[in-house]
Amino acid sequence: MTNTETLIPQLLADYATTRRTDLSLPDSTALPFVVAPYIGEQLFPRIVFVTTSVESKHPKRMSLTISVELQTAGEDQATTEENTWTAGIRYILADAAAFEAWLQAQTTTVRTGFWITKYRIAPEVASMGIEGDRRGRKTEVLVNVRADELAPEALA
Repeated sequence: MTNTETLIPQLLADYATTRRTDLSLPDSTALPFVVAPYIGEQLFPRIVFVTTSVESKHPKRMSLTISVELQTAGEDQATTEENTWTAGIRYILADAAAFEAWLQAQTTTVRTGFWITKYRIAPEVASMGIEGDRRGRKTEVLVNVRADELAPEALA
């Protein structure tokens, strides 16, 4: 079983992949989705999905903050295109009902071992950072999960 802080960002990336066309996001060769931890070549532009914090007050309950960041190499990226991509990914992330429907349509194997009890965009909807010639536009998603990772059913 994949650990929860890696699994949930992967599921978000998989779901977002299904929404590329209807929200004007390019295919995976032009705008790859990367789920951290990632040790491959760092190509830009890309969208990175990573859990930035985990809180667990109970062995079966976890609160995750997942950062989804559009990262571009400034000189090579048109700002208007970057704005369109940012709006598209934020719309995808904000559509909690569509994510839930997509998740319920997955196989039992994909849906086993966790249950998402709360999903929402963080109150601080977004941030932007610039470092050298690179820019990042981040949106954070707050997810509460019941998971078997820390307390398998046999031990409960």
